[in-house]
Amino acid sequence: MFGRHLYTFTLRSHCFRRSSIFVHRFCCTKVNKNCNSVASFISLNLQKCKYSVPSKHDLEGLTRHFSSSCWHCCRKSDEDGVQRKESFQGESIKTIPNVITTCRIISAPFLGYMVTHGQFEMALGLFIVAGITDLLDGYIARNFKGQMSSFGTFLDPLADKVMMTVMFTTLSVAHIVPVPLTVIVVGRDLFIIAATFYIRYISLNPPVTLKNFFDVSNASVSLHPSTLSKYNTFLQIVVVVSALTAQVMGWPNPEALQALYVITGCTTIGTGLQYVWNSKAYFKLKKKN
Repeated sequence: MFGRHLYTFTLRSHCFRRSSIFVHRFCCTKVNKNCNSVASFISLNLQKCKYSVPSKHDLEGLTRHFSSSCWHCCRKSDEDGVQRKESFQGESIKTIPNVITTCRIISAPFLGYMVTHGQFEMALGLFIVAGITDLLDGYIARNFKGQMSSFGTFLDPLADKVMMTVMFTTLSVAHIVPVPLTVIVVGRDLFIIAATFYIRYISLNPPVTLKNFFDVSNASVSLHPSTLSKYNTFLQIVVVVSALTAQVMGWPNPEALQALYVITGCTTIGTGLQYVWNSKAYFKLKKKN
């Protein structure tokens, strides 16, 4: 009994704690399957600490203790290593919402071509389909596991801005939407894109290269639009749909369109000022590993 207490105390001694590091490595290399090797190692360290060689019974107990402790330590170390490895890996951008959003960006030039060539019926139909896909990718990202990504939070508003820029520009070229409204809408969108690129630049670990700057799998900043910005996006969509509908069916009347243009212009300016005055609330930096 006294011998067991002595070896338990020895287990907690400085000398044995130091040697346990080697036992930990010993067990992690799967040598713990050979009980005699671990037992011999424990006996050797006890002798170096000027303790008598333990009995066979006590040695088996110490061996089981070390084998169990080291197995748990190794397992925890492996799990931590996997977590650290995953944290350094870029997030997956191959999600369904990102694919849908990319298709919406690709459709923008075709919409512009239809508007400038007077194909308003086809442009209206394709624009409505694009609006439906905008709702669809947001629903999938929010309700399905693994479909949300920081890159998606940037790509989705970027797609909206590309779409609105193309539509407002081509509608102004076709003398349907006033040029001042187009300047306001496009100017604000270009400002937000430039601000996002700047925040992306300062959020990356130096040295910043073109490769890691445009590495879409390594998202370092996410954009969170304000409530007013969401309403403004809705108004811009209504402007485009109303302008195309007026060309196809003659409705709504010009007075209603003018009022809609003024409201949309005011909310666009308001959202731009929001992003300037409170940028930290809408541009979120991801924690650096």
